[in-house]
Amino acid sequence: MSQVEAFRMHFDWNGMLLYDGKITDNQMKQLGMKRVEEIPNMPECGWEPKYYYQSPSSIVAFEENNKGKLVGSVYQTSFLEGVVLRIGQERVDANYDEREFVEKFGHLLTVTWIDTPHVYHIPNGDAGLFIITFENGKAVRYECMFYC
Repeated sequence: MSQVEAFRMHFDWNGMLLYDGKITDNQMKQLGMKRVEEIPNMPECGWEPKYYYQSPSSIVAFEENNKGKLVGSVYQTSFLEGVVLRIGQERVDANYDEREFVEKFGHLLTVTWIDTPHVYHIPNGDAGLFIITFENGKAVRYECMFYC
């Protein structure tokens, strides 16, 4: 198990726990998200979700897992009121301090200070990244990206 897997990253959206690869349609409906078939300008890299759930600040993509079941993963979200990313014992939300994030997870992070300062990448296996963006020292956005 990798260090990232050991953290058991997941989301807490208004008290509902969401684990990538295990998110259900019912959870999305309970959160009031709208089902859409396509997201404009979504990069195509061999990752082809069947459909999505969308809100003004979030996108959850649903794809078929290795058991043939359709499950969701958080593609992107903003750290608004009630949205928390759990990384181990840490609760990353809109009040989470950038310096604390770097101190806790610096050994996992990559950043390009010239092109994209305050945008931190955490490896997701050998196929992608978790991207966490800070503005004015606070967490504002999470994205998941797969390499093309």
